[in-house]
Amino acid sequence: YGTLLEELGKVTKASVQMQKALTLDPLSIIINAGVASYHAKLGRYDEAMRQFEKIIEIDPTVAQGYFGKAHLYWAVYGQLNEAVPWLRKTVSVDPNSPQYSSFFGGLYLSLGDNKRVDCWLDRAMKLSPEGLFPNLLMTYLHATRDENDLALLYARKTHKISPTNRDALIFIRD
Repeated sequence: YGTLLEELGKVTKASVQMQKALTLDPLSIIINAGVASYHAKLGRYDEAMRQFEKIIEIDPTVAQGYFGKAHLYWAVYGQLNEAVPWLRKTVSVDPNSPQYSSFFGGLYLSLGDNKRVDCWLDRAMKLSPEGLFPNLLMTYLHATRDENDLALLYARKTHKISPTNRDALIFIRD
């Protein structure tokens, strides 16, 4: 309910509901992940990081905590090298996730490591050839290599999977 309130823009009520949920079930991965996401959306990154650490503490076999930390280091703090070990741990916990493999490819794309980009995005495409994230990251990869026909092909596949995906629409338009 707290997540719904947050999406409706009722931030104060959402916070109250999330605290109630945590009080009722402090070991729930779903509740803790929702609270972490809530903090991140509000720019409370230190609190989000603590919540992701709490998820790891509750159950170290769940990838969400590791991925959350990797994402904050990468997307928020711009510390790509710090994100690598957390993303590596994410993939070791959930090796069959095309999303995590795609993000690893994206991270190496940001780092300019073409060999690792290819490895991770190939893996993601094998895991889910029709998946949103593998196709979107393949769009970025080919666009950065000036392989515009391939970038457009993957942008169209991404658009077919997710017609409202902003990045795919931009690639198709341009």
